Amino acid sequence: MKVVDRDGKRLGKVKFVKMGDPQAVTTAGQEPGDRPGLVPALAAVFHDAEPDLPPALAARLVRSGFVKVDAK
Repeated sequence: MKVVDRDGKRLGKVKFVKMGDPQAVTTAGQEPGDRPGLVPALAAVFHDAEPDLPPALAARLVRSGFVKVDAK
């Protein structure tokens, strides 16, 4: 999906979306490898860890959710 700023200038494309649970106290159960089964296991192998940030900030974004934009 194309991402534009408020003036309509193109910024990039949506690369990744992570829905969060802002009411969660921890990130337990929200990581791809936390769920059993083949699909989550394959996702963990073929997908880089997101978000690629310091642990405290990454945990906050995993709880609240985020959109990663592939921008220049």
